[in-house]
Amino acid sequence: MNNAYTFGSERDLDTALDMITHYRDYTTVPTQGDGDSPRTIFAKVVALRAGTDDKQATAIEVAYNATTRAFEAPLGTPSTFDSSAVANDYTTTDIFSSEALEVDEVVEVFIYPDKSESEQWMARKSGGGGSLVYATSPNTTLDASYTYGATFDEPAGTGTALPSTAVFKLSTPWNTAVTAPTALFTFWNKIGDIYYKDVIDFYVKCSANYTANTGVATFTVYYDKAEVTSLGTHLNFPSGVKVVADGFDAANAGSSSQAWFNGRNLKCRYSPSENIIYVDYMSF
Repeated sequence: MNNAYTFGSERDLDTALDMITHYRDYTTVPTQGDGDSPRTIFAKVVALRAGTDDKQATAIEVAYNATTRAFEAPLGTPSTFDSSAVANDYTTTDIFSSEALEVDEVVEVFIYPDKSESEQWMARKSGGGGSLVYATSPNTTLDASYTYGATFDEPAGTGTALPSTAVFKLSTPWNTAVTAPTALFTFWNKIGDIYYKDVIDFYVKCSANYTANTGVATFTVYYDKAEVTSLGTHLNFPSGVKVVADGFDAANAGSSSQAWFNGRNLKCRYSPSENIIYVDYMSF
């Protein structure tokens, strides 16, 4: 069955035909062709149209590179979605979405026969998933423009300052999120304007003696050995959490050995299934 589309003007029709030629054999539903396969088209949002609740935007075509694990400019000339510049080659109208779009967001784009006879290119969001990006949290010591952080095309690569909406968070195994320390370079999971880094190893400062056959039940958790970034206390964990030094014979240990843990900052990992924080490294 052939698809029928409606257009607001003859120029729009000419533009769509040019785009369809450029995307040869593409269709919203896979069909049999002359040996060719339909391909999925992706575009990166460049700018949002004012007064559209962020549901209309200009965009540029991108393609996924499995080697770099990133969306990049495709081979040849990328197509542009920009209603204000449709007279240009490889340019058609804006993309539209039923959900709010974000600058730099990558969406799937497909032609859509809208009843209003105006919307032609529909953007399909990925469903709220994140993307892995290399970035630094707010880092004015490196560059004054990095007040809200910056993304980089690669480690030691070119940085791009982020807007004031950018937020950097540390995500813990006990399901909390706290403000990340400044000047932290790492890979982040970007969801909207929030950049998350998973915490695996962390430091626990015990505030009680080790109790025989129990461990330590009161403590403060830190991201770093220097106790600069707090991740909370035992109250942020499920009830009954304890710090355990695996292999430590607390039942037969003397009082001085049990008191050694009090005030000590120890590198640890958390087991959610057991609700136990295990000491990874003993500090002497």
